Amino acid sequence: MFENNKDVYQTAYKTHSCYKITLIRCIYFSLKMNNAILKLLSVLIWLRGVFADDCEVEYEAAFNEDICSCNNFDNKIVNFEGLKLSGSESGESDRQMSMKGIISLSKEIEEGNAVQIEIYKETDLGNKEFVNGARWDICQNLHNTDAPWYPLLECLGISECPILAKDYAIEELFISLDSVKNVMTHEFCGDYEVHLCLVDDLETLSCHIVNLAIVETLGENCKR
Repeated sequence: MFENNKDVYQTAYKTHSCYKITLIRCIYFSLKMNNAILKLLSVLIWLRGVFADDCEVEYEAAFNEDICSCNNFDNKIVNFEGLKLSGSESGESDRQMSMKGIISLSKEIEEGNAVQIEIYKETDLGNKEFVNGARWDICQNLHNTDAPWYPLLECLGISECPILAKDYAIEELFISLDSVKNVMTHEFCGDYEVHLCLVDDLETLSCHIVNLAIVETLGENCKR
């Protein structure tokens, strides 16, 4: 009877010993795997830091090349149908808008005529939210180098009022967007509708829409 119990005890001891060895091996293997995983995570975090330091996000203005008339507005005085717009980039800090085509005036622009700009941003619900607006008297600002249309007037050789009614051809004009670089940020990304109007004290003489978007892109040092 005792001999049988001795065999049982020995068998139990051996089973317990095997279990202990197996458990130790499992713990060792788990620690080894965890150590490898930690090393891998450390490398990935280090690479992410290196990549983040070397990779910069940039912001650009993307234009719909066609300028269209405002809804239900018949543009008889100013015609932009032959004009094309596009965004371009000539350097890291010099973003530009490209313009080429024909602007047609069927009536002289004279004293009292003004350019009125209204900017709307498309919301997540698909509505258009007013963002900003401005108005400049054209003739009073012909020589104002800070006016947004000054490069265009200079390109067309317009320096006095009245501005003659005729077709004005633009081979290719680049206008710097540095003046609006403060809105080239993540906060302002989205689709915009710019209403560009010629007005006088009594009425709107022309109304056109420029569609554009401020988009986020990876810098050249990220495109490897």
